[in-house]
Amino acid sequence: MKINYLPGLTKRQKKFIDLFSSLFNVRNAHGQMQPFIPEPFQQEFLSGSMLCNKIYKNRIVNKGRGIGLTALIAGELLIAARMMPNVKIPVTSISARTANVLLNWCIDLADSSNTINITEGKLTIERDTTINSVCKLKNGSTIIPISGGSPDSIRSLRAPMMVLDEFAFAEYQKEILGAGERTLSEGGQISIISTPKTSDVLGDEYWRIWVHAEEMGYKKYSFPIFDKNKINLHESLLTQNLTPIAPWIDIAGLERDRSRDLLMFTRENMCEPADESVAFLAWDLLKKCCILTEFHKPLPDNPICVGIDVGRMQDLTAIEGFQNVDGKYYHVFEKIMRGIDMPTQNHEIKMLDEKYDFHTINIDSTGLGLGLKEFLRRDIGGKVRGITFTREIKTKIATNLRNRMQDDEVFMIKNGHFMDILHSVPYDTLNSVRTAEGHSDQFWACALALMKSTGLIVNAGAMLDNYI
Repeated sequence: MKINYLPGLTKRQKKFIDLFSSLFNVRNAHGQMQPFIPEPFQQEFLSGSMLCNKIYKNRIVNKGRGIGLTALIAGELLIAARMMPNVKIPVTSISARTANVLLNWCIDLADSSNTINITEGKLTIERDTTINSVCKLKNGSTIIPISGGSPDSIRSLRAPMMVLDEFAFAEYQKEILGAGERTLSEGGQISIISTPKTSDVLGDEYWRIWVHAEEMGYKKYSFPIFDKNKINLHESLLTQNLTPIAPWIDIAGLERDRSRDLLMFTRENMCEPADESVAFLAWDLLKKCCILTEFHKPLPDNPICVGIDVGRMQDLTAIEGFQNVDGKYYHVFEKIMRGIDMPTQNHEIKMLDEKYDFHTINIDSTGLGLGLKEFLRRDIGGKVRGITFTREIKTKIATNLRNRMQDDEVFMIKNGHFMDILHSVPYDTLNSVRTAEGHSDQFWACALALMKSTGLIVNAGAMLDNYI
């Protein structure tokens, strides 16, 4: 059966996909073997393999359930093992069950593979059928499933490629990845494949790599079940005339899943972490606004507005400054003070004011911030405005920040950690959530700096006016 190749594939990539399709048969929904004809998304994945590219990147895949990617991984591993004699290729998985699923795919594909003609003669994949705990080929190469994701099981190996299966759910992600990188110390390709778990970039290595893939040397592949631009998650899938990513997908079954648990459906089928769907500032919005490679150099006579959030944990105070240039706000500076007493913080802020001549200084005067606000009002004067945080005020200034970002009014520093902090505030509560680095103080400092009128009485009975 003729393959309809994706546009843009190189000759080498097409030959590899053709080789893969000619070698392997796959089981249909009834368990019957049939020729493998790759879907477009399967071609996209295979075209990124080190086996068909002289220059390649590591791969990270964010996938929906049940799309048949396990068969692709198994087939690619078998071709690699056949092409490179006497190598050991590790595949880590989170449990013995998932490890055995991949092992059984390797064994099934090897045992049902075809003998094909190639330039050098005939190509066949033969395994040692006396061993079923691993998939060992007769050329001495072995595919080794490692259950539980133990870093110690990986460190002793030297391999040309490695697969980290369902990596988002592994317990020791950083350690496993570090061990895998040492395993490939002489070159090779890591393929990280998973459905997402969380979008906590500070605590989840999988999502951190996903967000920062380009700078970390990874190529991203996103394979949701349905086109995100066409699906309405709040309506029945059966009434939307949706086309799934693969023809074998059971839409009726997915509709039952969606009706039962929308967040679980979104995570397992639409490649969205459950908490990403409730993040107040989405990653796409942050990437659109966080574009400055360095802080904006202040222009004379343009007002600079400052927000200060005094953290109640980790003794952390965040200060963010923005300059208004023709109605656009550019990130001028950021200062983080950790473990510093109030008089010293007051002195540091006075020095910043002397340097920049701030137009307004909005400070969270709830709790510990009240003392710092009083210091600053005494030494700097009326430009210091204390904001007593209530749920209503927090919602209004956070919404104002997001609206300004959506309206292309805000340009922030492009810094991964800064973006992670801004992303850590959940949509439903707008509470500062605890991360590995503390709280989301920088988010609130930005919101305070860029706030408009809340229309609420805030500190000491004073009304906030439209002063920005």
